[in-house]
Amino acid sequence: MVLGTLCQQLLYPTWSAELIPLLDSDMQTILEYVRLGYVLSEFDLDCTYECSVLSIGEQQCVAFASLLLSKPNSVLLDESTSALDEVNKAHLYCLIEAAGITYVSLCCTRTLYD
Repeated sequence: MVLGTLCQQLLYPTWSAELIPLLDSDMQTILEYVRLGYVLSEFDLDCTYECSVLSIGEQQCVAFASLLLSKPNSVLLDESTSALDEVNKAHLYCLIEAAGITYVSLCCTRTLYD
């Protein structure tokens, strides 16, 4: 998560003031897609906020929203859904598949030994 506005976070790393008017409705739609539409009732897109006001799971959803807006051809995901339940994980992966983004997702399972 970068410091700045929610809009800057969603457009990271390609943030540009010229893009904001063009993508304003896209950003709102993408937040709905990743099930974070309610965040807009708490924060405007151009509201500066500390990323710590969002849970880790919400931060991960914002990262997926940013990914969907930037539309890369491929992406390497490292622990990108570790704070989400199985339903939301599956939902986010379906979104990036539907967007035509090829991905490799890494996850770590931990085993505790006595």
